[in-house]
This record gives sequence, C-alpha cells and structure tokens, in this order.
Amino acid sequence: MANKKLNKSPEIIEFKLIDLEIKSFSEKNFAEYGLTSADFKVAKVGTCNIGFNLKIDNKKGLIALPMIVEFFLGLNNKSYKLFSIETVHTFKLKKVGDLFKKNENDQYNMPDAFISHILGIAIGGTRGMLVASNKIPEYKKIMLPLIPTSHLIDSYKKGGKRAKIKSK
Repeated sequence: MANKKLNKSPEIIEFKLIDLEIKSFSEKNFAEYGLTSADFKVAKVGTCNIGFNLKIDNKKGLIALPMIVEFFLGLNNKSYKLFSIETVHTFKLKKVGDLFKKNENDQYNMPDAFISHILGIAIGGTRGMLVASNKIPEYKKIMLPLIPTSHLIDSYKKGGKRAKIKSK
C-alpha cells in the first residue's frame, strides 16, 4: 500500500545543467614532500575537504554552485596536500522566483532534496574533472570517499565553509 504522503504531487522543478567550469586545479608531486610511492600503501587515512556555495540569479533563473575539493594524505602525524580543484556548475531553472521564495533574511528557501540533487551532480562532475586533470599515477589510484550530501548541507546551514570527509 502506498504511503499517502508519497502520493502528493510536489511542485515540479525543471532545470538543466548549462555550464561546467574548472576555476583552478593544483597537483603537488608527493616527492616534493619527501614521500615515495610506497608511502601510499602505508598511509592509513586521507582527508578530503569539501566546500560549496549557492549563488542565485533570480532574474536569469540561474543557480551557480561553486565547489572546492582538497585531498590530503596523512602519514606520520603530518598532513600533505596532494591536489585540489575548484569548479563551478551552473544550472538553469524554469520559474525560479515562483519555486523558491526569499525569507526575512533575504535568503532563498530551497528544499534540501533539490539542493542534495544538484550537489550530487556537482560532486559527480567534479570527480570526473579530477580524473581528467590528475596526471600523477599514484593520485589516479586514490579512492575518493563517498560524499554524503546531507552532511555537506548540514555544514552549509550551520555557516560552515567546508566539511571534512575521511577516507581509508
């Protein structure tokens, strides 16, 4: 039996991804830190810092989602920044002003499910750009962690600039 709440038809949000851009990319060779390929097998934890923002242009119906991702390798109680990327994903929405209303703080109220969805698209796009941009073979072997969008959204709502995700 279907849940009655699930049968309610919410407002349809129509949108498309219209632009992907790499704003910056950096990759530091691990040898510059005095590390070797063997250190990647010994290292237990990497940290992935992720930050995002939402920029809304109501008149043009655009939402830009700038994102920065930094990956660090932890070894011998030290942290080494290996690579980072800053991207912007831009979405075009139909009727953005009708769908999302501003609150008393002049901020748009958007459903978490929608933010989670476009954030998931941006994370996937950024992962792809990392694959295409990383040139160091050891970095291409790094398994990036699952990124829980709810964790990022909660951090964003609390005014946090970035969330840290640990990987093994």
